Amino acid sequence: MKKINKLDICVIVLALSTSLPLIFNTYVSLTGTIQTILKYILALCIYMLFRIICKKHNKVNEVISNILITITIILIFIGIDGITTGILNNLLTNIGGGVYNGENNLISLFGYSNILSTFIASVLFFNINNYLKQENKKIQAIYKTSTLIFIIGIILTYSKGTYLILPILLIPYIIIIKDKKQKIEVIENIVISSLLAIMFIISFQKLCRLECYTLAWIELIMLLLIDYAINIIMMESKKIDIKKIGIIAAIVVTLVASYIIIELNNYEDNEDYTRKIEQNYDTKNVENIFERTIQEKITITKNYPAKIILEFRLLEIIAYIGIAIILLKIFIQLIKNKNVEMLTIWFALMVVVIHSIINMNLEYIWVLVYVFGLIGILSNNVKKKAEETEKEKKITIPVILLMIGIIICSYLVINPQIYSAYNKIPKLAEEMKKLDISSDEYKEINYKIAKEYEKIIKVERYDYIEIYYNIVFCYINSNCENKKEILERYYEKILQYKNMKKSNLDKIITKMSAVDSIVTELEKQNNPQYDKIIEKFIKIILDEYSETKKEIEEVIKEQNIYETNNVYIKKLDNIYREAQLKEKYYLLGVSIINDTDINIEEENLETLNVETNKNILIYHTHGSESYKSDKKYDTYKFYRSLDENYNVIKIGNYLTELLKGKNFNVIHQTKYYDLPSTAGAYDRAKVDVKEILNKNKDISVVLDIHRDSYSEQEYEAPKIDINGEEVAKLRFVIGINKEDKNWMYDLKFAIDMQNKANEMYPGLFSPILIREREYNQDVAKHAVLIEVGENWNTIEQALNSVKYLAEVLENSLK
Repeated sequence: MKKINKLDICVIVLALSTSLPLIFNTYVSLTGTIQTILKYILALCIYMLFRIICKKHNKVNEVISNILITITIILIFIGIDGITTGILNNLLTNIGGGVYNGENNLISLFGYSNILSTFIASVLFFNINNYLKQENKKIQAIYKTSTLIFIIGIILTYSKGTYLILPILLIPYIIIIKDKKQKIEVIENIVISSLLAIMFIISFQKLCRLECYTLAWIELIMLLLIDYAINIIMMESKKIDIKKIGIIAAIVVTLVASYIIIELNNYEDNEDYTRKIEQNYDTKNVENIFERTIQEKITITKNYPAKIILEFRLLEIIAYIGIAIILLKIFIQLIKNKNVEMLTIWFALMVVVIHSIINMNLEYIWVLVYVFGLIGILSNNVKKKAEETEKEKKITIPVILLMIGIIICSYLVINPQIYSAYNKIPKLAEEMKKLDISSDEYKEINYKIAKEYEKIIKVERYDYIEIYYNIVFCYINSNCENKKEILERYYEKILQYKNMKKSNLDKIITKMSAVDSIVTELEKQNNPQYDKIIEKFIKIILDEYSETKKEIEEVIKEQNIYETNNVYIKKLDNIYREAQLKEKYYLLGVSIINDTDINIEEENLETLNVETNKNILIYHTHGSESYKSDKKYDTYKFYRSLDENYNVIKIGNYLTELLKGKNFNVIHQTKYYDLPSTAGAYDRAKVDVKEILNKNKDISVVLDIHRDSYSEQEYEAPKIDINGEEVAKLRFVIGINKEDKNWMYDLKFAIDMQNKANEMYPGLFSPILIREREYNQDVAKHAVLIEVGENWNTIEQALNSVKYLAEVLENSLK
């Protein structure tokens, strides 16, 4: 009985291993896991397909190699066009495609220039093998000229890994070629092509900077024709003096190298050209996905044995090791059999595999499919020819059924709504752009988008900071009723978020950028209900700034980035400075305006206990301050009157009446202290207030009720709507006297009151105003000045605000 092909088993086990995170519920991303499963099933199918086809048809290898060579040449020309005229790029974009590059180099349809570089280097081996087999000299010359195109492509990708790997693999490949003449032929072809390619690259870069793209293409075509002619001439020559060729080659290499060194010294970068390239093409940064997912999944999985088996993908590692051992055995066998054609495939495979070990290229589906296609061709060389045995038949059917089962389970496990969310969000976003931001439809769509994102977050367990931001942004601009609770919930999630990709500068800065954007969006709402949550988000930036900057600096040092020119440091510093400025406008969850140079320590303020009762003193330092009214009344100065139907005495009377109805003990001092002049009013008031407090020791709260005098020119004074009523806004004014030890108690009392007001009637209070002045607030621990509206508010609006002030006091004072 013949043995089963062990390579088949390893590849099948590898495909099966991708389903383990799904089976044991330790996946990082559900969609990513399913994509990986399906990707490896596709790789398995390609492997089996190439294995069967190449086993039954001997000429298939030649057809495949010619297809690969043709595709590679097309990819190189598209890539060159991308950084010159861009005609092909525009054409692809118009039909729904487009090309992208990772740097200012050869444009890659794979999305990453290093992958294209590896692919070109791999196919170069097929090209060499084809012209060695070719008897027709003209066709052979075409293959040799193709080498020039391949080398130009490799150089233009600027892939250092390929520069290193390709020569290392070319040397043993040339050594195993049987015919000495063919060895020399390959060396000649590579040397000549390399020299012509280097000369073309130097002039090509200059022509591109001068935007002489037509001339660059003409030069390339001319160079290919010259190379073709050289190849024809060399093949027609009967005898070749190797020593002469070596001497000439050495001289040419020396001259070219000298020329390159001189050009590099004289080279001045054209910033305009570089900027143009960067603007025209998107940048795709490749991440080490396995590193990130392993780290994140470890934090999720609690079962330690499961971590070892699943998180480090032990089964997958074993399968890859098995494949590597078998490929090494195949190589030894091919060397023994001197099978150059199969060795060509082996070396082509190794270029991609070695580069993938460095850059994790197997995460790209095209690379994975290409690699397993080549492995499928090589699998027919495992010891005995891969004839299908009874044992193989028995194992094939269960494996196919298992694969089908995995696909069905994958579909059933995923809620179809999750995938639909990815499709719905862009459509909803497009629809939303057409609407007015104040419309109910706009708010409704924001709510729908937030809900779709929440479907995604249930199954995505990585890089969710951006999803959190999108959810928060949409909820803020939605018609959702319980926004505060939602914001608090996502604040906790964002606070706990830790970046797992420590080596990626974009990931390190993402949290700070997201938080900064959330703060900006919340401030736009101008809603006091959000003051507390805004302050919390600001503290995230301030608290995590040092650690974040340290992470960035470590990456900068590791990657040798010039720190002073680093945009990430600058961006972080800008976010931090903005947060520092914004922090001054918030204190213990309320907005403030601090007109002093005193640094109020929030930690000390927070520890103070506000101990109050229902005994209150109300007085008016400026009792004559009056309000706008449709009825005329006597005034002796600008909006000052002794008519107690229109001044703050009426406000105090109404507040007293309301509080007494709520079982408060209230003393209302109605004496005018701003007569005959406001000068000395506070001194006169202080004498009486102290006397009252001495006689009534149980009074815990002192309210000095004012009206803010804002402008002598009429305008629409600030007001809000509560229960359908126009309500004048209130404001606490806290005076800081450095010699007074009670001012912090006054401030804490005002903050507690304003927090309660923000819960009950958001917008009733304007930001607390803190000034370095004496407002008689040293008379008691909880003595504050309250401004009820402005001079252009009506008396009715002011009375309405007092009604809600009384309710706030009732719910605050015990």
